[in-house]
Amino acid sequence: MKNKLAICSYFGDSVHWHGININHVNKFFFQINNQIKVYNEYTNNNIDPQIVVLENKSIDKTEEHIRFHQKINPNITFIKFFENYETIKIASIDSDKRYSILSLIGNTVLEVAKCFESEYILWIESDLIMPDPETIHKLISKMDEDESISILSPIVFIDINGEKIFYDTWGYECEDGSKWTNQAPFNKNYTDGNQYISMNSIGSCALMRTKALKNVNFGKNCFVELCKNVKNKNGKIFLNTKLEIHHPSAHGFVNKRWI
Repeated sequence: MKNKLAICSYFGDSVHWHGININHVNKFFFQINNQIKVYNEYTNNNIDPQIVVLENKSIDKTEEHIRFHQKINPNITFIKFFENYETIKIASIDSDKRYSILSLIGNTVLEVAKCFESEYILWIESDLIMPDPETIHKLISKMDEDESISILSPIVFIDINGEKIFYDTWGYECEDGSKWTNQAPFNKNYTDGNQYISMNSIGSCALMRTKALKNVNFGKNCFVELCKNVKNKNGKIFLNTKLEIHHPSAHGFVNKRWI
C-alpha cells in the first residue's frame, strides 16, 4: 500500500505569527501521523504516505521545525522556495495577486506529489485541524467505494465565540451555481441535510484521485481553476457535509488573516 496516498501542504511563519506562538508545524505532522495510524488500524493496511511540504522566507523557526520532522520521517519531501513575493501580503482577502501566489506555491507542491504516482493526493492547509481522528479514513473509504468521484472535500468551519462560521466562501460553489456564505444557513443545499453535495469547486482541503489530475493543476486561481479543469474532464466533485475540519480561531484575527 506504499503508493496509496501522498499529502501536500505549505508553511509560512508557522511557528510564530505576529509574536503569537502557534507552532502549526508540529501540530500538522503529529496530526497526520495520528490520522494515518487510525486509517491503518481500521483497514488492516499499512500505508506510509509521502508528504510534500513547501516553505518560503519565514522569519521564525518554521524551516528548522520542518527539517526536524524530516529527519524523523524520510517520506517528507521539503521544498525550500525562493520566489520573491515578500512585498505582497498573503492575507485572507480577495486578491488576484493572492490567488496567483497561492497557485504558484500549490502547483510547485502538487507537481512533486504527482511524481510519487500515488492513488490519491490529499491537499490540506497546514493550519487546519481534523477533530475527527477518522477524517482521512473516511475520505479514502468513500473514494475507494465510488470510483466515479475525482475530488472529495470535508466541510471547513471556524468557531468564533461559539458561532460556527463557514470558511473559504471564495472556493466553494455547488453544482447548481449557488455560492456559500459565512453565516448560517451557509447554502440552500446544506440546509437540505444531504451528506454529499455535488460541487463545481471546493477549497483548503481535498482528497483527489491522482489520475484525475493528469495535465491539471491550480492554474492561477487555486482550487476554483483546478476543479473547473477536473469537471471539464467529466470528473465528479463532492462535499461531505458531515465531515468537519476546523480553521483555528483561538488567537483571533491578525493583520486581515485568521490564524
